[in-house]
Amino acid sequence: MCQEWLHFQNSVHDLPPEETELIIAVVGQAQPRLRIKLIQFHDLINIYGKSLAGETEKPVTILDLQVCWDMVRMQVLPTMIRILSTPGILHVLQEEFYLHLNAQ
Repeated sequence: MCQEWLHFQNSVHDLPPEETELIIAVVGQAQPRLRIKLIQFHDLINIYGKSLAGETEKPVTILDLQVCWDMVRMQVLPTMIRILSTPGILHVLQEEFYLHLNAQ
């Protein structure tokens, strides 16, 4: 979704500066949080692989992975929902962007 907003920002040449700054701010809030959580999940997957090979003292289970993924969703999803439901210009931009995508 962040990439779609950045693509929209770059594809609309007459976008007012205020709207461009708003897109940058919202995407800037979402990307780091998502990146950190995905790195943590990736690390747990690596530990799980080592656990299967018997290379760790404390095993990591599929349930551990499922719980971790649920935590990622619970922590990142509210940010994404807030982005999508922000009243005002983001909502208008989103509608215009999806109309633009559907017209292609």
